Amino acid sequence: MAILNFNACFPDSIVGIVPNEEIDLDFLFYALKALKAKFLSEATLTTQYNLNVDRIGPIKIPIPPIGEQKEIVLNLEADTATIDKAISKAEREIELIREHKEAMIAEAVMGKRKVK
Repeated sequence: MAILNFNACFPDSIVGIVPNEEIDLDFLFYALKALKAKFLSEATLTTQYNLNVDRIGPIKIPIPPIGEQKEIVLNLEADTATIDKAISKAEREIELIREHKEAMIAEAVMGKRKVK
């Protein structure tokens, strides 16, 4: 899924959605992202997944008032920012551990570290 900031044409295997003023674009993105598994279950699969309006049109998305949509987006962005920060920290720690492992291997191979 993606939000485009330009006009586009889509082949029959992709569905483009243009929201009206009653739907916050970011809210719609999160709602569609939450329905990804449902969309994939509706897609036909040959060499790639294919979606069309006939297959996903009947899927309903609850649309609260615009103010509530914006509040949901703000809360999601705050929560996911915290999660993303934790993921980033964990990934950096993993990278440091890998670097330490590589250094230990190099020291052992060069005879600078005793191996038991």
